[in-house]
Amino acid sequence: MPRCQCEVYDIHVDTYRNCKNSEKFTIYINKPVKYCHRHAIIHIQKYAIIIQKHYKAYRTRNKIASLFINLPQDLQRKVLFYIRQPLYLCKVYQKISSIIYPKINIFLEDLDHEAIFFDKEASLFHYLSPDQISRFCYLLNLTFKYHSILPKDLRKEMYNITNTMHINYILCDVENTVYKNEWTCLIRHFNQLKTLKRK
Repeated sequence: MPRCQCEVYDIHVDTYRNCKNSEKFTIYINKPVKYCHRHAIIHIQKYAIIIQKHYKAYRTRNKIASLFINLPQDLQRKVLFYIRQPLYLCKVYQKISSIIYPKINIFLEDLDHEAIFFDKEASLFHYLSPDQISRFCYLLNLTFKYHSILPKDLRKEMYNITNTMHINYILCDVENTVYKNEWTCLIRHFNQLKTLKRK
């Protein structure tokens, strides 16, 4: 059976010898050379990849020339839109996330976390100022709406704060106090907590 014609280094006898693997390919460069599978990969893989690239490009150009170019312009635009749609969506998601992320971070930095997590007061104004309450509701709306594209740690932080406020609301029995109206804007967000946690 024909053998591979490549030379290999034999560490046991400290010398070079011919490869003992059987021939799988005969490759013509300057002259025909027999290669086993392993040495064929080592010596000609990069050339095979280049040939594959050129062939795929040739086949794609042929498809474009025979199918795409002959289509009306409105259909061409639709085809291009559907091809590029994942890229468009990715750019939109990045843009939305880059707008929401700083707003939530600034809001979280201004919060009195100690009061929210350790105090038990019936009045919502003990935890948040009127301006913070409106910003909190606005950011919760954004968080619920865009939860699928926001970072997980940011969603978790918003969930923890909202959940803690909900626990304080229940423990202080706010529904039977004069402070009930202060919490009206947050009550509907408490009902969405399970959705945010599940996502």
